[in-house]
Amino acid sequence: MATLCAGLRFSSRPAADWGCHFRFNPVHGQGMSVAAQEANLLFALLGRFDGDLLSTLAPDFLTKAENLIADPWAMSAIPDFIYPETTGVRPKDLQERLNFQKGLSRLAARDASVFQLLIEVRHLLKPLAVLDDPSIVSRIEEEVPDTLGLALSSAE
Repeated sequence: MATLCAGLRFSSRPAADWGCHFRFNPVHGQGMSVAAQEANLLFALLGRFDGDLLSTLAPDFLTKAENLIADPWAMSAIPDFIYPETTGVRPKDLQERLNFQKGLSRLAARDASVFQLLIEVRHLLKPLAVLDDPSIVSRIEEEVPDTLGLALSSAE
């Protein structure tokens, strides 16, 4: 299960009242990596102490943390939507994303360099956007041309 808090408005309320938390599926083992990245972020923010830390720390941290978790969030939450009982707002391009993942998995199974890149993305060593490289996308489209075409047609 994955939970993301978005659109928070910060006020003088105590942090315990914000009700925001982040969880990741253990599929790619990203929870501890994200926690370590968040700890590094918090350390950096604490190092910039400007006298009024308590009024700025939480909004700064949560805003930056949201950007930090965007890639692992996409990798862990989107596949959950294949199950009808999963609640939340499904992306309009869900089927296209799932088909992309299917093609990527097929391609990675046959191409060691794509597999290496996929592992680096899943281990948060490289951003998810590297998989949008046109040379990779065209090869993924070759893997699942029919299903990608159907997804694009049904979205129109």
